[in-house]
Amino acid sequence: MHTQLETDFQYDFLLFGISSSAKEYKLAWALNRGCICHFKKVSDITLSQKQHEKEEVPFAQFYYQRGSQIWRLIENRTYSPQFSGQRLIPELPNWNYLLWLRDPGEHVSLDTLKQNLKTIPDNKSYSQISVDLLPNKDNLLF
Repeated sequence: MHTQLETDFQYDFLLFGISSSAKEYKLAWALNRGCICHFKKVSDITLSQKQHEKEEVPFAQFYYQRGSQIWRLIENRTYSPQFSGQRLIPELPNWNYLLWLRDPGEHVSLDTLKQNLKTIPDNKSYSQISVDLLPNKDNLLF
């Protein structure tokens, strides 16, 4: 007999989808200039494939922390040619990048952030995403 652990995780972060033709490092640089943050490249996020648990799909990630505030810029589509087309959140195919914010802080209001996202070159569109409606939201727990 197997016992299944059921828990209710707290999705206490904001999520924005960004559609941009820019490379991930160029988008991180533009966000650093326009959003008063200092993203740095960190280790990739990896997800195990359901079919092959030994194979991990990498997603580029940039990270910024200021006190209790944590910002992540995450590539929604893997850069690895081996796993072409794989997405971190498959139900968001229109967003190339995800901007993940925990405790966005007082130094940047959401209105200011949205204004700054509008001014980024190569940014086609963006939108705040309701995390609770995503079937694969557990992929965003770090």
